[in-house]
Amino acid sequence: MKLKHVLSLLLICIAGLVWTHPTDALGAETQVHLHKRLFVNQEAPSQINQGGALGNADLLKDSYGVNGSTFAIFEVGEHLRQHVMADKSLSFDQAKEYIADEVNLLRNELEILATPTHTDLAAIQARYPKVHFVQTKETARGSYTDSGGNTVTEDGLLSVTLSTDKQQVYLIVELDSGDSLPVDHAGLSSYLVLDSGLFASGTTHVYTKNRAYIREPYFVKMAKETDGTTKPLAGASFVLSKNENGEKFYLRTTAGSVSDWLSEKEIKNSPLKDERVKKIFSDQEGIVRPNLGLKSGSYLFEEVATIDGYEISEQARRISVEIPKDPQQPILINGTEVGALSEKDKLPIVYNQRVVGRKSFQKVDEKTGDVLKDASFVVVNKEMHYLTKQKKWVTAEYGNKHTDELLILTSNDQGVFELEGMPYGSYSLLETKAPEGYFLPENHFIDFEINEVSGGTKEPLKIVNKKGENKELPSTGTSNVISYNLPNRRLPQTGMTQSVYLLAIGFICVLFSVIVIRKRKRA
Repeated sequence: MKLKHVLSLLLICIAGLVWTHPTDALGAETQVHLHKRLFVNQEAPSQINQGGALGNADLLKDSYGVNGSTFAIFEVGEHLRQHVMADKSLSFDQAKEYIADEVNLLRNELEILATPTHTDLAAIQARYPKVHFVQTKETARGSYTDSGGNTVTEDGLLSVTLSTDKQQVYLIVELDSGDSLPVDHAGLSSYLVLDSGLFASGTTHVYTKNRAYIREPYFVKMAKETDGTTKPLAGASFVLSKNENGEKFYLRTTAGSVSDWLSEKEIKNSPLKDERVKKIFSDQEGIVRPNLGLKSGSYLFEEVATIDGYEISEQARRISVEIPKDPQQPILINGTEVGALSEKDKLPIVYNQRVVGRKSFQKVDEKTGDVLKDASFVVVNKEMHYLTKQKKWVTAEYGNKHTDELLILTSNDQGVFELEGMPYGSYSLLETKAPEGYFLPENHFIDFEINEVSGGTKEPLKIVNKKGENKELPSTGTSNVISYNLPNRRLPQTGMTQSVYLLAIGFICVLFSVIVIRKRKRA
């Protein structure tokens, strides 16, 4: 065989050897993308995904990238083969698991190895002569190209180029978890061990295994009526705040599944008027919840607006929230444990009282203005229901049978009487017993309003009576302050029918005059 043919065959063999051992080629390297993500209350994807695979999309969509976490990278190939495998009689894969379980290498010692200026560096390095520090790097917002050629940008990314020319084994250790997200970290991530078997594709995506937990506080908003009954109050508006280093922050409208905060210093008017501050409304069942998770700490729900007819209590302006670091411990609202949302009867309750007012009246003689005592009245609402002493509304039928339960207002020696503790609204008085020697009109309703100014009026509302004998009215025979059966509807008052007739006659006369005038003009 000629020499040139032998040389050609030798070159082909050498080329074949190089082709079949690409990871041994001098200068070979791979790109590693480490994804530092927090998986809240769910399973994380597998730690290592080869060939640009990005894990389960359904799991990743609700996770959060964390910037500012510090990782140290060490080359531990010789340590693994010469010490762990030999000393423990373990296979290569078993040795990798052994290191990943943190049995062989302590995190605090690795932190010293990653700190060139540490005073104990020489002593720790002597203990682990085959563990070689490569570099430290923090996660940050970054980009990479996925297997489909698309550019992906995300938070919590650490990209690094590692040599693979000698079948290296790399140990990646998280030294500091950072605190860029308002969630509770469930410890530092597990050790990651990467070997040349993962570098065949040239790109490896690595997911850290640590998790986080966030929790949602909630309570019930209830309305307390004047009669003591309660009901869920929908539509009350709250903001959520917290204090950090003496500065107050409000939850923003931009908050998604985790919280985002706006400094009080940035608010010009008030949290209620600032559109950037998230408003949290009580629903139809009175439930108040932010619909996002919060990390452990202290917070305040603050009621900033309520619905008409109710007033914000001092308790509702400062509702304390305590979320413990231990996820097994209950959240506290105003010191009360928060249970399952499905058990609404066991949730903390915050009340809003009905706004109430008062109105003063004075009974006087129609002509002289003299004050009249011992005039009696009942209170009626728009539905023609009558008010009881317990501030409940009953029908006329019930009131006539139980007159002793009705609230009776009686004028005193100065002719004055007052209605107190009434929710804002429109009401009427119905006189049921006139002073002695005065006429009692049947179905005579006196309309009035209870509002924010009705109680501040200096002059009471005057109610006049005419002198004369009381006309005979059907007596209930059950009360000396109600002289007749209470009506269940409003009837025309005495003398009103005659007025209607006169009005009709006047209208006909005017119409007749207009017709006559027009005829004369035509003539």
